[in-house]
Amino acid sequence: MNITRIPENHNREYRLGRHVRHDPRSADYALPALPKSAIKNVIWERHIPILDQGQIGSCEPNTGVELLATNAVGYTGVTSVQISKSDTQGEFAAGATWQINEDMALQLYRLLTRIDDYPGSWEPDDTGSDGLTMAKALVMLGLSDVYHHAFTYKAAVSALQKGPVAFGTVWYNSMFDPKPDGEIIVDPSSGVAGGHAYMSRQFDADNDRVWIDNHWAESWGLDGRAWVSGTGMTTLLKAQGDVIVPHLIGAAPTPTPTGPTGAQVAAAVRGALTGLGV
Repeated sequence: MNITRIPENHNREYRLGRHVRHDPRSADYALPALPKSAIKNVIWERHIPILDQGQIGSCEPNTGVELLATNAVGYTGVTSVQISKSDTQGEFAAGATWQINEDMALQLYRLLTRIDDYPGSWEPDDTGSDGLTMAKALVMLGLSDVYHHAFTYKAAVSALQKGPVAFGTVWYNSMFDPKPDGEIIVDPSSGVAGGHAYMSRQFDADNDRVWIDNHWAESWGLDGRAWVSGTGMTTLLKAQGDVIVPHLIGAAPTPTPTGPTGAQVAAAVRGALTGLGV
């Protein structure tokens, strides 16, 4: 298990909150890259407004609830959800209905910080969390039954052909202020500000751009959204980034990989993770 806490080191008004938790067993749930001919322009409809995590390091649970509210193949995003299973910490009761908004994200943050391994829990401790814990929490609550991982940029944009995905990456200082056209500049030389999680529900195949939905209110970027070039996202994923794709209850089944078998993909990914010391 590779666990890395990423401290926030910036003087901006925005909060981050994502840490690294990579498990070699995730290789068994690796998503394949589709042929280039299968990669198209895609945008999945979102059914809630842009959220605002404010001065709380809750980017991971914000991303989780945004996935619930966004369409995917065989799944229509919702504005409220009924919890089917009580969690182990008593934060969510089975049968309770939650509106998908910032309040639910904060409640999910309470749960995440109680089931992850980082010292302290919110509140009062604003510890941040990680994507793997977020995905496990959705399963714990009966909102998802399994989650998959995209270990390369090509696999990530392939996953976007079927629905939204959760990115977890470092956040460089250059990334806070998108350009007027919405481009996020990925410049490692600007320094690491911390780690951040965000949802993507749009891929511009014509221009090789991954659009992200942030949770810093609509005043950030272009109404709360911005884009990262394929080159930029590849850089982010190579810096201990992760792409998690929860399979939400009711969504179409994850397709059987084509090309290399699932075992071959898993073996290749596990070898790469081992090389990174995971």
